[in-house]
Amino acid sequence: MSFCWLHLPFLAMALLFVSEVSFSQARGGLEVLHQRIPKREVRAAWVVTVRGTNWPKSFNPEEQKRALLSILQSMKNANFNTIVLQVRARGDLIYPSQYEPWAPPLTGTLGGTPSYDPLRLAIDEAHKLGMEIHAWWNVVKVADGPDRPPLSVPLHVVNAHRDWVKQWTNRDRNGKPTSTEWWLDMGMPEVRAYLVSVAMEMVRNYDIDGIHFDYIRYPGLEFDDEKTYARFGNGLPKDEWRRENINKFVRAIYDSIVMVKPMLKVGSAPIGIYKNLPDAEGWQGYVLLSQDARRWLAEGKHDYVMPQLYWGLSGNPKFNVLVHDWQENSHGRHVYAGVAAYKPAVLLEVPALIDTTRKAGALGNCFFTFDDISKKEVIAGRYRYPALIPPMPWKDSIPPNPPMNLTAVEENPGRYLLRWALPLPAVDGDSAKYIAIYRFFDRGVQTDDPASLITVVPGKQSAYTDEIMRPTSPRYRYVVTAIDKGNVESAPSNEAAVMVVQLVALSRPFEPTHLLAQNSPNPFSEISFIEYELKARTR
Repeated sequence: MSFCWLHLPFLAMALLFVSEVSFSQARGGLEVLHQRIPKREVRAAWVVTVRGTNWPKSFNPEEQKRALLSILQSMKNANFNTIVLQVRARGDLIYPSQYEPWAPPLTGTLGGTPSYDPLRLAIDEAHKLGMEIHAWWNVVKVADGPDRPPLSVPLHVVNAHRDWVKQWTNRDRNGKPTSTEWWLDMGMPEVRAYLVSVAMEMVRNYDIDGIHFDYIRYPGLEFDDEKTYARFGNGLPKDEWRRENINKFVRAIYDSIVMVKPMLKVGSAPIGIYKNLPDAEGWQGYVLLSQDARRWLAEGKHDYVMPQLYWGLSGNPKFNVLVHDWQENSHGRHVYAGVAAYKPAVLLEVPALIDTTRKAGALGNCFFTFDDISKKEVIAGRYRYPALIPPMPWKDSIPPNPPMNLTAVEENPGRYLLRWALPLPAVDGDSAKYIAIYRFFDRGVQTDDPASLITVVPGKQSAYTDEIMRPTSPRYRYVVTAIDKGNVESAPSNEAAVMVVQLVALSRPFEPTHLLAQNSPNPFSEISFIEYELKARTR
């Protein structure tokens, strides 16, 4: 038994298929599945560069380029839409700067100059794939190990400003030293001013979509800053003074960024426990680390947080308790829950953690690290369709104009060329940063249905080839929309439709009826269903 789809001159279309009822039932099952998948959410992964953890794993520049492009393409294929790339790990950078040296993973040497600009490459390639890139910038922790960076690299902040940094010793639960690090003293106004200058150099020079701060805190209560406190404390209790030092940097960098690039997103990865809660107790950011991330949201000095909710759904602390707590205290800003995919027990719970995040009303997840989440099966269908990045209304609420004059023609069997004219600038001057492409086999266009979103392409692109190797409908409709730099989406373009003419083998046998009946359930439909049998030739 076989079937084909034919275009009949007098019957607008004939579909030789089993029955619309069974088709509708099958599609209904898919609808139940994808109703749980939002069309708009951040799907991100942290890509770690310190010590070449995720990238780069070679000092060969060509291998580095290939590996970086492979990471981006893998994320795109898995329907991720955001890369959080570590660009300042330990007072060193993966881009050229007048302030700080090149990071050692690029050449094997601190301060060694690579033959290309990794950050510019990452930005260009991410944008080609319709993805956002956030520059991950470690703030206060600037070096590992008891020894200072080599004096042969005078540009490193530990060498250039020795009086700005203090050593910090990490200890285990028994008080035994485990590691030594170098941290900036954030009580010094010149330190905060320096950090703003270094960050703003990157903001001015690169077309990043966001800047993502980490280690935006003190290392612990025993940090050696008594002299600084005596000089600048102004009578505040020490814990309040420390929190205010971090707050001053947050305010200064946010205000500086939005003055230069109002649409640039500013966020951070605060410690997962703000303050202890029932079933969520442990290392508290506010109490132990002088990190008042809730204030940054309340004051509008952050656009989003990716709290490090690095636990599962059982035990203490509980992921579900924490994600609800952060969302309830978001002050209208975005929360993207951080997930510890590097922990084997947590990795097994990733699908449930994504479901929990969505149920809490948070707008996405970020996984630590990319390597741990890179296999599609880990997500277990939760990213079955692409997703758009949620807009931030406080930055932009004006939609762009839609693309125009969409056409669709069949180039080869199963390949359909879409073309459109780029939209005119909107009233705020925005054009398309990205184009979203939708495909429907319904009789209506529903751009809010995540299953209809095929892909997102760069805004300057005006053509796309869609492949339908396993068609499930005799006709498909397409529309495209524009998405501006604030991730605000336009109204849809005009519709373009294609007819499918293809011979496909059925997966199960049917008894032929050779009966042409009225269409069901709608007798006025332009689609007819005919079963037939192809018999072998007898001669």
